[in-house]
Amino acid sequence: MLSIAIFLRRVRSSLLGLGWLLALSTATQAEPKLTVSEERWDFGIITASFPVQHVFKLRNTGDMPLKIGQITPGCGCLVTSLKSDVIGPGQEASLGVTFNAANVMPGETAEKTVTLTCNDPQEPVRTLAIHGTLSYQGLPEVAIQPMWICLKKKGNAGTAWTKMVLINHRKEPCDIQILETSGAIRKATLPSRKIPALGRAEINLLVDRKRLAEEAKEGHSATVLLQGKESSNRVTIPACMEAVKVSPLRIRK
Repeated sequence: MLSIAIFLRRVRSSLLGLGWLLALSTATQAEPKLTVSEERWDFGIITASFPVQHVFKLRNTGDMPLKIGQITPGCGCLVTSLKSDVIGPGQEASLGVTFNAANVMPGETAEKTVTLTCNDPQEPVRTLAIHGTLSYQGLPEVAIQPMWICLKKKGNAGTAWTKMVLINHRKEPCDIQILETSGAIRKATLPSRKIPALGRAEINLLVDRKRLAEEAKEGHSATVLLQGKESSNRVTIPACMEAVKVSPLRIRK
């Protein structure tokens, strides 16, 4: 009987030791993990040379705090903003990337990158990209009036609704989808999600006038997806105050 008791004590001791080892192993495996909403964002057609913005969502899907280190834009035409560089487990932060296309020639396509470092042991360096094509004419098949949101300086300092009209020159209907609103554009609504063939539709945009005036150099924009049977186009519509002047159309010789 004595030997059986000793044997049971030894088994229990071994099990306890194994439990501690498993707990220690689990603890050592705890680490942060960075998950990004998308690696690349396409602005599509940028209808004027005003800054436009996209917000990348940085989410920590690990079980330790995620620390964002250095954020390096690949070009002077990019400006980044991140309110908090520490993201708790299960939480997310917004990385705003503003692209100023003033030095992009009409018709040219730009691909720019932002590199960030973090304490994710699996991927300590991440590269995000933005893409866009500058055009003062917008899309040939769908006219957008106006091609940018321009609010008058006079008026209340709160929010204001403004309207844009999309005119479909195609002989087939076109679906509309709001992909993103950023900066001073708080909200976008679509009375109809389809433009009839050779018809028109409206987009209603709620704009924060105060923020638009105080942050004139920041990117305030809305990205719209226009989907037909045989074509798909994105258009990013920028916003500005009345005092901001449009850059003159430059023609390459």
